[in-house]
Amino acid sequence: MAIKDPNRFLEWSARGMPLLFAVGILAGCALHYGLGLAWRDLVVPLLVLVAIQMVWFAAMFWGNRYFRQGDARPSLLIVWAYTLTFCATAFHYAVRWGLVNPERHKTDYWQFPLYVSVVTILAALIYPHVRKL
Repeated sequence: MAIKDPNRFLEWSARGMPLLFAVGILAGCALHYGLGLAWRDLVVPLLVLVAIQMVWFAAMFWGNRYFRQGDARPSLLIVWAYTLTFCATAFHYAVRWGLVNPERHKTDYWQFPLYVSVVTILAALIYPHVRKL
């Protein structure tokens, strides 16, 4: 099923938003049944993580319009911001649930954003050259 007009936000959202909810439900089931976490401890964090995904998915609609014109920079900026916000939140809850050692989280807290930023800058620098190939 193809999107008739790629500039229509509602069609864009109708495609991806249900999938984000499904991923949130599957993640909740995996955390509940696999790790024994209580549903009452999972509901708010999963809603927060799904909301973060929805906000950045909606923002990617705007980035996609530029990408279709050959400019990947807005999309790269959105992916960078999405990765930082989603992973910082996921790390927070992983420590809270005891999935990650708090000491390990302290070192990853500054290393991960630095890594994501360097990779995003490299992608922004390399993309124009790769596009010409």
